[in-house]
Amino acid sequence: RSHLGCSSVNCVCGTNFNWVDELGKFKKRIRSERSGLFRRRHPHWPAEAAVVLSRSPPGTEDRLLANAYTEVESVAVQAAHNRATVAKAHAWTAQHGARAAAVALDCLGDTATARAAQVLSTTMPSEQADRLRAWLAADDGANKLVLEAEIEARERRFADTWNMLQARQPICAPMPVQGSANSSCSGWGAAVALAWPCLLPSPSSAQFLSAWAVVNADELQQTQAQLWVLLHAHNVPRAAAAANVILGCNLFTGESQEDEDVIYYTAKRGWERKKLHVRVPSQVKRVSKRAGAPMPPPSRQVLAALSKAWCGQNPDAAHLAKMHGAWFAEHDGLGAVARATTSGTWIKSKQEQQAAEEPDALIPPPPASVSEMTAWYEKTFKTNAYNICMRSRAAAGLETAPALPHDWRGAGAGFRAGPNP
Repeated sequence: RSHLGCSSVNCVCGTNFNWVDELGKFKKRIRSERSGLFRRRHPHWPAEAAVVLSRSPPGTEDRLLANAYTEVESVAVQAAHNRATVAKAHAWTAQHGARAAAVALDCLGDTATARAAQVLSTTMPSEQADRLRAWLAADDGANKLVLEAEIEARERRFADTWNMLQARQPICAPMPVQGSANSSCSGWGAAVALAWPCLLPSPSSAQFLSAWAVVNADELQQTQAQLWVLLHAHNVPRAAAAANVILGCNLFTGESQEDEDVIYYTAKRGWERKKLHVRVPSQVKRVSKRAGAPMPPPSRQVLAALSKAWCGQNPDAAHLAKMHGAWFAEHDGLGAVARATTSGTWIKSKQEQQAAEEPDALIPPPPASVSEMTAWYEKTFKTNAYNICMRSRAAAGLETAPALPHDWRGAGAGFRAGPNP
């Protein structure tokens, strides 16, 4: 009779047979026999032999017996494994001496892999990789701190090498930017070389450039921000709008970006719409002419890096350009007649002709006060979010509240085209 399922059987005589229990007993007996056989084969150092043979190819008898011994004598095998790790770490130190950290950095390759302490066995012989892993894990990871110190020291040496290269043969002389303090020759050389890698004197100098960029991150960001303004002919509003356009797009779509518009506002000229285009500085053109190779345009990733650097150095101007873009987009959705009707004035024939030739001219200028612009920006986003929520509730058949008007100054104020009220 079966009372507990197929695995358990109770006989009328009172005997119980459980397949799971019996199978567990059989596996335990087999494991004990294999462990004893392994001990008889390696009577002197069974734990150490288990550590070594457990890495034998899968399916071999040595690995099968070593795994069985490890399960039975787990404490002894773990102690032997720890002793083996210490011995391998000592072997790495004895082999390389004072250059143990430097050789480890050379074996790990780039600094990102070294900081993560990821030892790839495919990059070096297995025995050397085991010693390096043991060296990194020894002393509770204390050698990782030694490796980090070696990375920082090497980056400083490479950065000094980049300074020396730029002092002897600069890639590009410092380019003055209006309203900004001039950066060093090394900074301009680094910013230009990162934007146009083809200007590097040799492929081996890329590691010196990367190290300089890490050590002098603040100066690099400042120089890249100046280069971004220079690429837009010192037109700061246009540079700010272009930065928002680039950072707001997907950099890896692979689609053509030639038709993107940059829309910005100036008090002197009003709204301006330009194609997304950067002006290659004449100093860079001269360098490429001497090299005898045409200057390729900066890649999309390079433009994004320069844009991010400029926004990091000028957060207030970048946010103001973003708010101006939102203002333009909000009012560009209305037609010219609707805007004129809302503002209380009728379009005359001259205005109609101007709207046909320059439709952006009828978009009202943004508030001159930054505080008023910020108030409109925050209120508009909250209003749009509220109205979207109400439309979603209405589509689902739920109770809704009246939609909020897009008026940040109060009911009935409206927007007026022309000069700021």
